[in-house]
Amino acid sequence: MSSKCDCNKESNPVGLVDPTTRALNTILYGLLVHFTTIWIALPKASECLRSSWWITGLLFHEYWVFLQHSNVLGNPLCQRLDRQYGIALLKSNQHWAIAGTLSAYWCRESLSMFLCLSFIEQQSTRYLILYSLVYHTIKSRGVRRDALERFSPQFGIMRLVIDKFYLNTSEEIVQSIFRIFLQGLDTVIHFQIVSNLMALGCSLRALHVLFAIWVFHAALNQLFRMSTASLMVLAWCKMTSQVRQSPKPELVESSDEETESESEEEAIDQDYAVRDLLRKGRVPDELKGRKGAASAGVDTAIKLETIFCILSIVHTIGLGKVPFQILKNQDFQPVTARSVMVHLWILGNVLYFFFNLFFSINGLKRRKGRKNSIRFWSVINFIDASIMFFCFSSGGPTSLLAFVLAAWCTVKSFIVTAPTKQPKIFWPVSLAFELIAKVYLLRQLHQNMWVDAIVSFAWAIIVINTDTTTIATEGSSALKPVVDVVFLGHPAELHDCWALWLLPYSLEERWQRPWWTVPLWPIHYIVGIYVAKYRRKLFGDEASFFLSDDNVYETVRMQTWTACHFGRHFVTHKKDVKRNIEAAARHANKIGVKILCLGALNKAESINGGGMGVAKALSGRQISIIHGNHLTAAAVVETTYQVLGAKAKLFLTGASSKVGWAVACALRDRFNYEILCHSTDSERRSIFKENGFQAASTLQEGMGFSNIWIVGKYDRDVEKYMPYGGTAIVFSVPHPFQKRKDVRIVEAGTLHIDSSRLDKPRRFANKLKSCEIFACHAASIVAAHRLKRDASKRVDELGPVDPKEIDRWLQDAKDLGFVVPKYKKLTKRTRKDDNKVIIIGGGPSGLALAGALQCRGVPHLILEQQTEKNSFGSWNRHFSGLEITTQRKWCNLPGFEWDKDQASEYLTANEYESYLYQYAKRFDICIERGITVKKIRKGNSGSWIVECANEFIYETPFVVVATGKNRIAIRDTPDGLIEQLTKSKIKVFHSSDLNNEKSWEQVIGAARDNKLCMIGFGNSASDISNAILSKHPDSTIHLSVRTVPPIFPRQRGFLRVDTIGFFVRVLPTPVQEAVVGLLWRFLPAAVTCDRAFPSNLPRWSRINGRVPVIDKYNRITKGLVSGAIVPHGPIQQAFKDGEVIFDDGKELSFDVAILATGYKSDRIVMREDRYNGLYCCGFGNEKFLPIKTLCEEAEEISMEISAEIRS
Repeated sequence: MSSKCDCNKESNPVGLVDPTTRALNTILYGLLVHFTTIWIALPKASECLRSSWWITGLLFHEYWVFLQHSNVLGNPLCQRLDRQYGIALLKSNQHWAIAGTLSAYWCRESLSMFLCLSFIEQQSTRYLILYSLVYHTIKSRGVRRDALERFSPQFGIMRLVIDKFYLNTSEEIVQSIFRIFLQGLDTVIHFQIVSNLMALGCSLRALHVLFAIWVFHAALNQLFRMSTASLMVLAWCKMTSQVRQSPKPELVESSDEETESESEEEAIDQDYAVRDLLRKGRVPDELKGRKGAASAGVDTAIKLETIFCILSIVHTIGLGKVPFQILKNQDFQPVTARSVMVHLWILGNVLYFFFNLFFSINGLKRRKGRKNSIRFWSVINFIDASIMFFCFSSGGPTSLLAFVLAAWCTVKSFIVTAPTKQPKIFWPVSLAFELIAKVYLLRQLHQNMWVDAIVSFAWAIIVINTDTTTIATEGSSALKPVVDVVFLGHPAELHDCWALWLLPYSLEERWQRPWWTVPLWPIHYIVGIYVAKYRRKLFGDEASFFLSDDNVYETVRMQTWTACHFGRHFVTHKKDVKRNIEAAARHANKIGVKILCLGALNKAESINGGGMGVAKALSGRQISIIHGNHLTAAAVVETTYQVLGAKAKLFLTGASSKVGWAVACALRDRFNYEILCHSTDSERRSIFKENGFQAASTLQEGMGFSNIWIVGKYDRDVEKYMPYGGTAIVFSVPHPFQKRKDVRIVEAGTLHIDSSRLDKPRRFANKLKSCEIFACHAASIVAAHRLKRDASKRVDELGPVDPKEIDRWLQDAKDLGFVVPKYKKLTKRTRKDDNKVIIIGGGPSGLALAGALQCRGVPHLILEQQTEKNSFGSWNRHFSGLEITTQRKWCNLPGFEWDKDQASEYLTANEYESYLYQYAKRFDICIERGITVKKIRKGNSGSWIVECANEFIYETPFVVVATGKNRIAIRDTPDGLIEQLTKSKIKVFHSSDLNNEKSWEQVIGAARDNKLCMIGFGNSASDISNAILSKHPDSTIHLSVRTVPPIFPRQRGFLRVDTIGFFVRVLPTPVQEAVVGLLWRFLPAAVTCDRAFPSNLPRWSRINGRVPVIDKYNRITKGLVSGAIVPHGPIQQAFKDGEVIFDDGKELSFDVAILATGYKSDRIVMREDRYNGLYCCGFGNEKFLPIKTLCEEAEEISMEISAEIRS
């Protein structure tokens, strides 16, 4: 024990000071404060012995309070004494004694400051008093809350007041600075009050006498170890009849700062004694709550402090004067009965508003019956409107405002009697407007201080004598007891935060975003971060959710709680989401809820294992936890069978979830459905296949499988890949088809509720219609009935869904009045024979036009010459390995973008053809293959006649030729060079012939032997050269060109040539030519390539619809520099054994020649006749972004045809 004492002596030197020394030090500190105060305030003081007794009394009291605050703030001896006594009270669990003492002390201070307002002229001091009144009220409410819970959090008032200052960690430093700031500011405010009162007149001799009395009492406190707080506690316990039979807690004087630690059974860390004594869970639950007269006394003190705050704020800020002005000036002012009536009514209205706001939210006994309530408020509105009309008729600057208020009272009277409900935020906003308007009106009117004082005093008496429960509630939660069922949901999108306050929250169409929420996104983001991360931390478990609805369904009382996190937080803030869910579950278990149903992602496997983690986190769990998935699966199965019938072929997303797997098994086993299950996890796909299902890893596979999808997972890509005009049976929340009006959406995860069994209409339907309820929500009511029926302690529904049990859940739900919604059975779609638009060609142009027409609801038909179902245009006729020059984003067709998570931003011809296949499936485009169109002519009836090779004839008012510019390969030159090359035994390939390994082997072999000649040099020749040099850098390629094109690198730094082309293409043609010319002359790589070609060859003088050569990987530039690519002029003549002579006289021998001479179009018609319905698409001379240009052209043609049809 001695060693312990020695240690504590070193760490706590204050504890070594003897009582006499402590008393003398306290006297010295008091003298310093007193004379410093007199010295500072003396120039303002007025030596007047005739000051009113009100001012003298208030000055003496305020000076006493100031000295006390200074002593507590700066005297460590006083701090230690109060802390020791507080620890002794906490050890004996006398929290209410502490709360009563503090609230009484603060209430006395508030009363004194409130009365001082009438005498203080300095406006800044008045506002400081307002702050102090609010500050004291908040402290009293906080210390009462701590007494109720027998627990004080980090910034709890009881802990801040009693605990000592710590500087060990950054959090403790911040907390200590915060405490010093608050206490220091409060002390400064009392000094300002004293200084202002001294200016009105005071006796310095009296102040010296008062100080002598105070310092004598402070010294006695230290001498006898009995603080003022100790005396107040004893007095408080005496008044509230709570004096214990055992001796009062005593402070044991010891050198090691032990305060009853030897008799305390529990181990408490003396360095953090207050923190340990106020920790959560230390006091048993049975000792928590109110404690008779002690609690009532604290409630009364808080009422008084709140009254002082309200009256001070209303008068000082609202009316521009001080309350109870008659204390300073008792002269009677002559008034008229009319002004008294107006003043009395408006001020009474304002104070009644604050009465309802702070005192009668839960405790005021309201009139029973809607009819009586409507009648009462109609009378009030009538009187209110009459008074306002009276003010209007009196004229003056406020007449217009009075008229507006009168009109609003009239409108409000009609709204009160209306049968429809208004949003929850409507009445607070309207009352706030009415309050501000009436305060302004009262401020402009002539005010009588006697009427003002009488009304204020009468209002205060009414408040004190009204039995309200806003202050007297047992906890901070507004929930009512005995709740059977809680459905814990969460908002999906950030803009749904309005659903937490706008009740009833309804939408014109389910899941649709209100337009006015778009510009408020930054506010939504901040609100989302606050409620997800900090709301629970600041206010406890009950702040982890919002109470959105409270109803009784038959005998089951059900509430809807909205968790304080949004859909995005399940990805970005998983830990906070998990803690919020567990906090809500703890609170539900604490208040006696019987069933907790986890809704939406609150039961996600990644968060809590489908609810298993929540159950494990609750110690001493009495509550039943369910996920409602059995009833959800049953609703999905019955809805699907209702829509599709006995047999169907469908694609299922979310098949690996509990509900998805049960739905897949039930539909296959019961109705023999053919199901393709989707999952990105290879292990789960293996499970699908082991159980006899087909498996898909991408949504694109589902596009080709079926246009009937069951969507069990919220995935934005589902909206993108869902086939046009398909049917989506959805049980994900929310569904991802907000923008797809062409998709038939069947809500399979909902049931219809029997509204007649509700005690009142629901205010919050989770963004559903009033007659709808989520199946998992309905499952909680089923579980509550099972709990009562089977007399069980718990009915848990956790883990996987058993397909054999889902029917029992559905039958129990139907017995309780829930019904599966009725949907029309899906019928096979039939295409009309009279297609309005015939599109010739199934390449990018034809598909882009078909997709645009499909989106506008215009029927169409594509006639395609190729017979292979995976062939679209001429992409399969190019050389293998062709890579499109531009980025993916410039190759999108209308309404269907590439996936943004692709590894490369560039794509090959094969990838693009796969994209075109997906595009055709996505828009459900009808293509007749194997059709060769021979002729298009005008018919006698004004329609167009399309004649085909198989003698088919199509008659239509609109024809679009979209056969493309690159349909037929150019296999010769104007001078007949090909024939000469063939005779000289040179193997000649067109670039499109390099589509197999054999041809590539011959070409690469010739290049490695320096026997390859490339005739022509466009992008095809560039790509082939790039392909050869990438595999065999030691190869040599000879070029034969007539003109030299510009050669640009595809990318230089962050700049891309196609991006530059995107901006240049909108400029006038001369400007375009100038930009290309500048790049050609100043781009280093372009200059290098140009110099490598013979100088006698002509350069392009104008682009003129041609596409510059793009060097994709800089191999062309390097090859021209290194000699791997050797440019020549045109071939003049070919001789035997493969020898040729160029225009510069050089003679070389070649084995293989590649014709990179390009392609030509196959236009059936040479001219458009748009006026009569004949169009051509995809034949433009776009030189920068050809695919984007043809898409724009397709959109333009589709708009024109659609407008023509509508007209």
